[in-house]
Amino acid sequence: MTTTLLIPADVTEAVKFSLLARDQHFVKTPLATHPGGSSLLCAIRCLQLEGCNLYETSPEGCLLWGTKPADDELVLSAGRQILAKNIPPTCSGTFQLVGAVCYHVERFTSSTSVGWPQDTSFCHGLDPSATYATFINQVEYEFLKDLNAAFMLNLQRNSSGVFTMVGRNDPSFWTTKWRSGEPSSGDRVYGYMSSDGLLGTLGETTTLGRNMIVCQTLPN
Repeated sequence: MTTTLLIPADVTEAVKFSLLARDQHFVKTPLATHPGGSSLLCAIRCLQLEGCNLYETSPEGCLLWGTKPADDELVLSAGRQILAKNIPPTCSGTFQLVGAVCYHVERFTSSTSVGWPQDTSFCHGLDPSATYATFINQVEYEFLKDLNAAFMLNLQRNSSGVFTMVGRNDPSFWTTKWRSGEPSSGDRVYGYMSSDGLLGTLGETTTLGRNMIVCQTLPN
């Protein structure tokens, strides 16, 4: 079940509430309670209340909350429904949402030769969870390719000798992007994207001439 509301003209998209639980009651004290009303009216009440992200239809009326219930906060109660606002993913700070991840692109006026580990501290300085960029689908790949620059990726050879996009490896897509002759064997343990969008490898002490760092976090 989904309730879709068209809201004021300064908001560009409809707001949707999707069914979270049926015949369940959220036992936590609500942000607010409004007597009577349909599911649509409850949704409108929720939109009007700052911090409200879900509501419950009940004999008492509309119960409004800001956070979703944990499993142990739900009890059986026939005839009730809990619907939650579909909140789009967001990125923090200077990161922008691309596909399923958040990227930060840092450009430099000149090229510097660096080893793979050297720029990781820059990403960590933006966000403790940030890493070099990865990609596992066409949307993310096209964004990175269109930067037309060489930069490090969070692409590493694992203990089994296989390169992986660390943290979100899906080899069905990105392994088709290797430059001819790559991945190289031997001491090559890190990966990068070149300005033509193809992937290359670096050794522990090999450097890459780069004028860009691309960092990544996951959306909130």
